[in-house]
Amino acid sequence: MSRIEKDSHGRFNSVGKAYVDGGEFSQKVAEIRFKTFKKQMTLALSGIVYGDRPFYTNYPALIDALIFIHYLSTYPEYRQVAFYGTPRQYLNQSINSPDLPNPQNSP
Repeated sequence: MSRIEKDSHGRFNSVGKAYVDGGEFSQKVAEIRFKTFKKQMTLALSGIVYGDRPFYTNYPALIDALIFIHYLSTYPEYRQVAFYGTPRQYLNQSINSPDLPNPQNSP
């Protein structure tokens, strides 16, 4: 789950969260969870973006939204914000998609 926000420059950002821990796990378990999330996030985002193709057809300006994931943890070393590119990058990796909407070329 993510939310769409506009930054101070008028660009769209897609901001999601990954729950590492809320104090219920030991630091070792939190570390394993964090590393697993980091390792698998690109694959997860690829699947999510691919499944949301109809959404991007209806909202073409969001195809170039910047994707940020907030890793939530009580341990400071795992509490991070990571940048994961744009939906367009994931779609270009998964399919040959010259027909994707390009808001920069829109009237």
